[in-house]
Amino acid sequence: MKEEYEEDFSSTAGQFEEFLNSTVWIDIKSELSVWLEGVRDGLESTDSDEKELYRNQGRAQGIRYLLSLPETIRDQLVALQEQAQNKEEEEETIDG
Repeated sequence: MKEEYEEDFSSTAGQFEEFLNSTVWIDIKSELSVWLEGVRDGLESTDSDEKELYRNQGRAQGIRYLLSLPETIRDQLVALQEQAQNKEEEEETIDG
């Protein structure tokens, strides 16, 4: 993962928080959960060969990544904001 999210994202942590509480995200999560169930069914299938099992494992990992992505980005943006604020406070203390 990249460490400098402030250069990569136009959205703020607050906007990600709003998105996480939105009905749009609830609908997306619901659909991704259905996809994950389908992948799990494929993993449990006795008809699957080794290649299909690996594909399904990758699909499951990708879906879980998507499900966690907004929170991961929001948390990173919050951490960057806190770092910037702490740096400003330290500079004020040194200058003050």
